[in-house]
Amino acid sequence: MFDGTGLVAYVVAPGRQAAMMPLNELPGYMAETRFDNDFNDKKGHLRLILPDTPGQTDDETDAAVAGLQGHLHSIGLNVGRGRARAEFIPVDSIPTIGGASDTDPAAITDGRFGFKITPRIRVAVAAGTAGLYLALYGIGDVVAPLMLASIVSNVDRIVAELAYTVRMLRASSQDSRRVTWNEVAGGIAGKIIPALANIGVFATQYGVQLTAMAMAGGAMILEVFSGQGISGWNTFQNAMATLAGPHLFALTLLVGLSLSVETFHGIWVNLWNTFQSKIGRHRGVVYQNLFNLIYGQLINASYRTVAYITLGNVAPYWSFEYLKAIFMMTVIGTFIGTMGSRSLNELYEKGLISRKGRATIQQLRDLPGMLVGPYVGTGDMFWAWVFFSLMQTGDTTLTTINARLQTRPIIHIAAQSVADSDAFQNIYMTEKKSPFQDGVDALTSSILVQPFVAVYNWLKGVAARRRP
Repeated sequence: MFDGTGLVAYVVAPGRQAAMMPLNELPGYMAETRFDNDFNDKKGHLRLILPDTPGQTDDETDAAVAGLQGHLHSIGLNVGRGRARAEFIPVDSIPTIGGASDTDPAAITDGRFGFKITPRIRVAVAAGTAGLYLALYGIGDVVAPLMLASIVSNVDRIVAELAYTVRMLRASSQDSRRVTWNEVAGGIAGKIIPALANIGVFATQYGVQLTAMAMAGGAMILEVFSGQGISGWNTFQNAMATLAGPHLFALTLLVGLSLSVETFHGIWVNLWNTFQSKIGRHRGVVYQNLFNLIYGQLINASYRTVAYITLGNVAPYWSFEYLKAIFMMTVIGTFIGTMGSRSLNELYEKGLISRKGRATIQQLRDLPGMLVGPYVGTGDMFWAWVFFSLMQTGDTTLTTINARLQTRPIIHIAAQSVADSDAFQNIYMTEKKSPFQDGVDALTSSILVQPFVAVYNWLKGVAARRRP
């Protein structure tokens, strides 16, 4: 017999006030409010909330979910196939190098090296780094020393945030333990087009004649099968030396990076979506968008740096030409992309789409996005803007659909200690802003837009003081 001792139920349904109660009081709540009718008619969902702790196996998790399904069924709540799942949250404080909790972002800079790193120390380190760069390389593009100074003066924060990212990825991987065949097939199908396009873009830019190379390989195979193996191999080697050009290594490096990114976002799409949902709900949309900005720019900067070093006719990623395009894409993409990402995860959290549905939609979202990077990286901005526009159109459509649909009834069940944690309160019980408001907040809080916001506020203050 199922034992629900020590468990609590947190009930959320459209048109009803959210309610938390011991699990054994749920039948009384149902009798008083007729919640069972709503739950069954609207195909409600069950969420078992577990702490992110080592040692929990898939079989144990599945058994716990099945036990809860059976218990709810016995009291008149039908949780159909695909409408019950476990979610993992980091209920304990997430340690960083300094031992501070991730719930207090300001604290992660204290005690890292046995003393508090004050703003003055950061400014001194930044100034020293920039000065050393200018002394070694002279006054060129001013962005490069500023970037380097910013990184060096905030290295403790960077390391601390990397520790946080690893921990949240681990918690997200427990939510998405099993990669389904649908995700594997969808990942391959969804990424094969951008993968081939990326290879074609890079090959064209780097002067590698892929078609002729493939034909040379085919000729070698024919010679091998006809008993002329050594001759065929020599013919192939000579063809490679002629056709590959001087940049085959650069092409191999870029294709390897591109395929790695596409494989991760294709096959482990649910892990990524869960990770995005967790950091957004746990640290806020501003943190989420700053993370995504840095993550995306590291990939784009890698493409651009290889092109800059290898080809010499491509502006580096710290140049004004590159940063101008990135600024425009980031400003537009931060606003619309935040709404799209939040709307997709909200559709899943509301119980309106399945894990399979969310994975499929995310793969479709990624399709044009995977094509933007190589075109930006090689300087072909026309096609970069075409695929970027497709991304924004898709996210706007998602936001519109999500705004029109209400959540299904959801019962969250957790141990009392988990329900009392800050993570549970922040993720499940705190009222969230709309995706539109999150988009506005992300835009106005962006490090690229903040200087303009500061100037606007200053001008507004000056105007207010001059009024009679």
